Amino acid sequence: MTSKQLTALAIKILAIWLLVNVVLCLPSVVMLSIPLSRLEGNPIPPNWSVFIMLGFIAAGMLVSFTMLKVSNSVLNSVSEFSEPLSLSSVFVLQVVGLFFIVSALSLLPGQFLSIAKQPSIQLATYGYLAGQFFKIGIGAYLFVSPTVWLGWFNRLRGRT
Repeated sequence: MTSKQLTALAIKILAIWLLVNVVLCLPSVVMLSIPLSRLEGNPIPPNWSVFIMLGFIAAGMLVSFTMLKVSNSVLNSVSEFSEPLSLSSVFVLQVVGLFFIVSALSLLPGQFLSIAKQPSIQLATYGYLAGQFFKIGIGAYLFVSPTVWLGWFNRLRGRT
């Protein structure tokens, strides 16, 4: 796999991720009209809420479609005789470990702030925090010693 092919694959994955997040954030966008109507004092007509929702979906789909077209144009510019990129499994596991660490660390401040505002902390909150710290631990272990994980994955695949 060449570096251009890897870039095109990353762009396609990012486009799919964007589409998934557009769908996941759709209820938040719809709920945004409630505070806006309280701010103005007049309720927002239902057709405006539908217009906002459709605009959000259209913008997300347009950006995602553009990203897919860009990745296809990158793939079309790759010649068949390009020099392949050597991407080791150890490096990929380290990148995955960094992703786990960063994604968990990005969620922890908001969780700590919500804990500070709650009069009593629920068991689910402790479970969520434990899960995030577990995610950080797995990510750190992936980053520090990826060869151990590579050995485990090879054993799971039957390649001892």
